[in-house]
Amino acid sequence: MKRSIWIHSTILLLLLGASWKASQKDEIKASSDGVVVLDLEHDELKGLLFEGERQTLQLEIEAIDENRHYAWTTLTTRREVTRPVPREEAQLESFPGSGEGAEVETETVVEEKTVRFKAGKSLDDLLGKLTPFSAKRLIAQSPSPESLEIWGLVEDTERVVLKSASGERVFVLGGKTHSTKDRYVLDSADQSVYLVDGKTFGVLSRQRRSLADKSLLGAKESEIEEIRVENSEKAIVLAHQNRADRRAQKWVLSSGTGNPDSLADWTKKLIRLLADEYVQSEDMPEGLREVLKLSASSDLGDISMTLSKGTDPNGDIRWYAQSSHTRQLVILDGEQAASLASDFEALVN
Repeated sequence: MKRSIWIHSTILLLLLGASWKASQKDEIKASSDGVVVLDLEHDELKGLLFEGERQTLQLEIEAIDENRHYAWTTLTTRREVTRPVPREEAQLESFPGSGEGAEVETETVVEEKTVRFKAGKSLDDLLGKLTPFSAKRLIAQSPSPESLEIWGLVEDTERVVLKSASGERVFVLGGKTHSTKDRYVLDSADQSVYLVDGKTFGVLSRQRRSLADKSLLGAKESEIEEIRVENSEKAIVLAHQNRADRRAQKWVLSSGTGNPDSLADWTKKLIRLLADEYVQSEDMPEGLREVLKLSASSDLGDISMTLSKGTDPNGDIRWYAQSSHTRQLVILDGEQAASLASDFEALVN
């Protein structure tokens, strides 16, 4: 009798297991990182939208060639500001004509600021993690409202939208686990809940300075073969010898003249010069004057850049640059840019 009960119990468990397996999504795929949530190739991802409490970030992805891409970022930040409530001049006194100041009434408003810039390495790395988009594991399918609340997927959530040629896929970002800080993510397409590495979307909440691409040339020193630099009067060509050997590499003038140490110092200043911030459309400078013009050949292709001075909307003289890599005018550190320009004079004299 007991043996018969055991056999029937075993059969029942097997049938229940088969039924559960049949109810699972056929499209769930395994990956080296767990399970594939959205199977996208890198060139299929066209954009990304992140909506959080304090900021909204949108990425527009453009192709450079078959294997390389870049992205424009539109970042809108929000902050609460307390300010006096606007009043008529006659209302600024407790009693008109008394000369006594009225109590200042204040209000709290949300201020928004929107900027546009080219995405840097941190955002590029994120796009790599999302193609394909993988999770550590599948937690549940069509979970109960109580479970969604426990996982932080009901209130104070954030939202990520992945855009491709086939449409948009919306994911809700919920709470984090206590130990590993992994994050619960709800796929709005089929109400599946996944556990995703907590670092995956963390970059989307960072401030602008850590998100923007600050590089002017977009190439490492070892990747640059030759640089031509000129001003309104003279030009030099710098050749990169032994560039594959970090210790033996050096920069020399194609003419064979020049101080090797001075050339090395100046070239390093040029390559390490970074963008402070991208110029917004409403902040374009006036009287922009080209100071140096550069063209270079690298393993990534040809590079061009101009170094200029101009007057910003506040009337201050500032240094600017625009290159084939930045694709837009950027503001430079004035002291570093001025030093680079003046030292160039010493190289050609």
